[in-house]
Amino acid sequence: SLYEKNPGAWGKLVETAMMGDYSWMNSAQEYISLYKDLMSDQKDLELQ
Repeated sequence: SLYEKNPGAWGKLVETAMMGDYSWMNSAQEYISLYKDLMSDQKDLELQ
């Protein structure tokens, strides 16, 4: 396993993962942004 064979890489992987924002607030904001982009794209298609 990476943990056993390369503890430095494992530590970096853990550190990077811990810096992520996995909150519901962040997920909801990303979903809202995606939804708005898709709705904008749909309107653009309807205007063509």
